[in-house]
Amino acid sequence: MNQQLGKIRNPAAAFFLSLITFGIYGLVWLYKIFDEARTYVKNRNGVSVTPPGLIIGLMFIPIFNIVWGLMVGFKAPGLVGKMRRADGVPAHLAGSSGSLGLLLFIPVIGGILWITLTQSAINQFWRDAATKQGFDRAITAATVRAEPKLAAPSTPPVLSPADDAYKKCPHCAEFIRYEAAKCRYCHELV
Repeated sequence: MNQQLGKIRNPAAAFFLSLITFGIYGLVWLYKIFDEARTYVKNRNGVSVTPPGLIIGLMFIPIFNIVWGLMVGFKAPGLVGKMRRADGVPAHLAGSSGSLGLLLFIPVIGGILWITLTQSAINQFWRDAATKQGFDRAITAATVRAEPKLAAPSTPPVLSPADDAYKKCPHCAEFIRYEAAKCRYCHELV
């Protein structure tokens, strides 16, 4: 399983770039984190992520954008929990940082903490996923290297009905040992 991983971003840079660009980078940042999460999840295990275009598009509807902005404040930190559930972690163990959205009700400092903690949680998920993928790749590589030695079948002996030590499998008609209870070719009980 080799999913595309997201980018690890500096949480302070995400905040300061949003501040310097009067919130424009904040919209770009939201789009990117939702897009990366959606690419990673790909509806595995019944988990879906809101499309990033919808996240940003609804920010431009007057009046509704206030409500939607608060909803996104709770949705963005919850991405980590969704990605963990997509990896097969049960919902009660996946955790969710959705409650970080409450920080948005604290003027100024709440926004700083929200971006910092949300991006830090996402960064930690990407690091863990990269470590896990590296481990999976190492296991796969070791298995591939070991397979020719383990899986290379030796040339089976030439058997004939004249040999009393062998009988014919009733399912696949291959010769098997007389004592065999299960055919080594078709794996059926004999």
